Amino acid sequence: MGFYQRLLRTEEPRIESHAFAAACAELTRGKLTRADLVAHFAITPAEEADFDAVRLRLGLLSVTELHDVLLLVNTGAAGYTTEAAFKAKLGILVL
Repeated sequence: MGFYQRLLRTEEPRIESHAFAAACAELTRGKLTRADLVAHFAITPAEEADFDAVRLRLGLLSVTELHDVLLLVNTGAAGYTTEAAFKAKLGILVL
């Protein structure tokens, strides 16, 4: 199981895009904490670094932009279906 695969909805338990975007919005408003999101989405210790990479991008892009990318990922839009493409759309360095 991997965090990006769960967001891409290729592994269970899947992370629902609307719920994740809403939780990220609340995180940026200070109404939820990192720990709240980790618990709610059952993010494992092995997934936390990838979660943090996405979370830290919220300072550089809006939650709306994250939501838009997640929706295109979840609907299988061309150019949004792989982990590398997802990371690139969010500006996460792919090593």
